[in-house]
Amino acid sequence: VRLFFFKRAENRHFSTMTDIKKCFYTTILSQTISGDGKYLFCGSNFGEILIYSIDRILSCSESSNGDPDKPPTAPHAVFPLPEKCQVYSLSFHKDFLIVGLNGEICGYAWNVKNATVGKRAWTVKLPVSAEYTDINEVNYLWMDKTDEILYAGCGDNVMYAISLEDGRITRNFQGHKDYIHCVSGCGGKLATASEDGSVLMWDARQSKFTGKIEPFSKDTLNRPEFGKWQ
Repeated sequence: VRLFFFKRAENRHFSTMTDIKKCFYTTILSQTISGDGKYLFCGSNFGEILIYSIDRILSCSESSNGDPDKPPTAPHAVFPLPEKCQVYSLSFHKDFLIVGLNGEICGYAWNVKNATVGKRAWTVKLPVSAEYTDINEVNYLWMDKTDEILYAGCGDNVMYAISLEDGRITRNFQGHKDYIHCVSGCGGKLATASEDGSVLMWDARQSKFTGKIEPFSKDTLNRPEFGKWQ
């Protein structure tokens, strides 16, 4: 009996310490908004996706008498990923929450009626290179909704184009010398920003980048003590 109560107390202590650690050391690495604009998804370094009701946050005021135990800024729900790894990037398309993890991209069904994340519907595994066998984080996701192509900027310095129709990687964009942390585009034109200090311009129909911007090459913008990107 003593051992039983000791283990229960030990488990409570571990749970409390974990909660304290999350409270002080949680970092939001990614975010996206649902298709109807009602929910905000935030991916954390603890492998959780926090879901916030935008309507509830915007409707609150200092004079409102809400539930003190659940303020408007409290998450509507918390969805823990089974991998318990960092949620590097998020995107949303139709009724799917798209999650960028380490070396893979997953799609989870979003239940609009109940505002809950369902089961994993699909997974796209990224190529594994000899240089990046341990980690290849999906740092950024940008969705071309017209062609339903998902672009992923990754830790192996490559941007991948993924067809959401069949989950096939249609091509990769190589040109950066360090990891990519931002992707944007418009009308078949793409731009990627990397830790190597450069912004590369791409045409989705061409194999090589069409333009290059290097702000650090300007003396007025160069700060070597912080690196090329800073």
